[in-house]
Amino acid sequence: MASQKEESIKTINNISNIIQSYDVENDLIREGDLGKTLNFSPIRPIMVKILSFIDKVLKCSLEDIQLSKLVEYQNILGNIQNTLDSIKKFKTDAGEPARIRTERLNSLNNLYEAFVQPASDIIIIDTVLNKDINNAREEAKELLDGFKNLMLTDLATGNEKLKEINTILESAKLAAGKTGINVHTRIFADESKSHKDEAEKWLKWVWGVIASIIIVGFVAIFLLPSSGTPTEMIQYTITKVVILATLFYGLSICMKNYRANKHNEIVNKHRQNPLTTFETFVGASSDDQTKNAVLLQATMSIFANQQTGYSNNDNDGDMPSKVIEIIKSASPVSKSS
Repeated sequence: MASQKEESIKTINNISNIIQSYDVENDLIREGDLGKTLNFSPIRPIMVKILSFIDKVLKCSLEDIQLSKLVEYQNILGNIQNTLDSIKKFKTDAGEPARIRTERLNSLNNLYEAFVQPASDIIIIDTVLNKDINNAREEAKELLDGFKNLMLTDLATGNEKLKEINTILESAKLAAGKTGINVHTRIFADESKSHKDEAEKWLKWVWGVIASIIIVGFVAIFLLPSSGTPTEMIQYTITKVVILATLFYGLSICMKNYRANKHNEIVNKHRQNPLTTFETFVGASSDDQTKNAVLLQATMSIFANQQTGYSNNDNDGDMPSKVIEIIKSASPVSKSS
């Protein structure tokens, strides 16, 4: 049984083929049948754009697109087909043909406005996912075919082609690696930004509670009665202490949350920085030993406990040594063993 995504892709292809099968001039605009006043010539530029979008979407790898975007595109495409069918079936002998014509023109205009966004999303996603690496693979394949043909006749030229192929494949591999690095860099950057926003909120609460403590302290000292019966004085004193103690407890909670979020903000910023600068240092090194050292240091910077000054439990712990052991265990076993 076909999945929901496969069904959606099949429906999109069927509707697209139907729309592409229309003869815009004879089936839709129909200037010869409807005359100059009732023909649908205003849809000509819209149809050019719709057909262009449909052609581009059909060239995309729809299997890689999210199902929700495919369904959104499918629904709008179906509405466009229905509207085009109504335009194709339009007759001048219907009641109020001018009004009906205007309604269908407006309907197609509105559908086109809604159609552009999901179609653009699919094209952009496909471009980001496949275009760069696919282009590199296509170039490599073309060069490889040429290299095979030249091997028997021109060995020197063949060697040059082989070097070019290796360069392209390395570029594709590097592009894929950078994509992964950029994704993880954004993860840490977003997390740092989230904790920064939370820290700023808690800092406002800290200042608010401090202001409340000052106000309550002022009221307790100057406005509440300072004399009376012993019972009244005890009641006033206990009330002051309870209120101030509650405010100070609230202040400690706010400070704790502020410090925790600031700590997490800085830690994630520290994790973002090694990923951001990793490629620069690796690219500047010329030997594998230096590259491995850079990789090890970047890994330690990401996974080790960071001292930020905002946590009472700042310590290095044994995380770096564990990370080193994991990397060593994952490396190839030496020949001597």
